[in-house]
Amino acid sequence: MGAARSFVQRPSRYIFQAGDSSLVRFAEMETRGISSRAVIRDLSETGLSFTLPISEPVHTLPEEGSPLKVEFPIPGRDQIACFATVMRVEQRSEWVPEWGDRGFHLIALQFRHLPSMHLRAIQHGLQGRVEVEPTFQEIKRAHALAFAGLCVALVATMFAMTANIQTLSNLMNLR
Repeated sequence: MGAARSFVQRPSRYIFQAGDSSLVRFAEMETRGISSRAVIRDLSETGLSFTLPISEPVHTLPEEGSPLKVEFPIPGRDQIACFATVMRVEQRSEWVPEWGDRGFHLIALQFRHLPSMHLRAIQHGLQGRVEVEPTFQEIKRAHALAFAGLCVALVATMFAMTANIQTLSNLMNLR
């Protein structure tokens, strides 16, 4: 499959900053009052992702496909609670100068049956905070322009090389 076919347009996401309130509380549907806390990584209109340290007990790690109850803050607004499905669970690590290599689990959620009132609150909270990702057409256009620029540079280089050879041969014939 080519790169163009694997491109999927995703909603714009807000990546939580250091000063943001970024704690998410989540619980699996079967648990009764037992919830866990994690740190939100990013938020969009369709879902959010959060991280759990690898050192966290395994029973708090949700499984892919499982439904969760989540409560989280919207940037610049109040907290909301809704249902979500775990779409992805990945083990990752990153280098942090203060602590060295830090391992964590990345959990990606997709909201389920999000009430329109919550969706509007998320949209208002994200408004002006999110950098819009380029569309497939914009990426294609940028690649075409880059390729055209490369072609022009190649033709100009070949022309310069040809002109230098002709100049050298003219000089040799003049003597």
